[in-house]
Amino acid sequence: MNKKIITIIIILIFISVLFLPTISALNKSNDDSQNRSIIGINNYIDLDYDKKDIIDPIMPRGKGRTINLSINFRTKPRGLSFFYRLTFLLLIGKEADIKLEIVDKPKWCDAIINQDTLKAVISRGAQNLSSSLSVKVNEDAPAYGKAELTINASTDDIKGLFGLTRINIFL
Repeated sequence: MNKKIITIIIILIFISVLFLPTISALNKSNDDSQNRSIIGINNYIDLDYDKKDIIDPIMPRGKGRTINLSINFRTKPRGLSFFYRLTFLLLIGKEADIKLEIVDKPKWCDAIINQDTLKAVISRGAQNLSSSLSVKVNEDAPAYGKAELTINASTDDIKGLFGLTRINIFL
């Protein structure tokens, strides 16, 4: 009798996993119905830099400047705790490629991210990663003018058990 109960429980677990919707984290910039599942894992990427690196102006046609970027990657629960724990345990140790790209910059500025793909591992704690941004300006740059560079940090979906679990990054 115990074998029948255990078998039925295992079958019910497999059936429930098959009918779970795609698990997706919230995405601030894309608030559609796909991102509103009951269960999931929120991953956060915080990108920061040292303000001291940008105080002094960059001279046109000079050697430029390197700005160190600090990337903090962490995972937090969302939804029902039992499903979160199960999903999270299945994903611990999987790698997530964090891609950094410059999406907006002035025409008179040349900027390159020196390490544009970083590898993070899903774990219980936060991970600190680093990269750097090299910036040069040409003679068309305004004197003592300020400009902004926009950097996008993203990752591809992470597939879990049976390819059902998808985790998007929340910035």
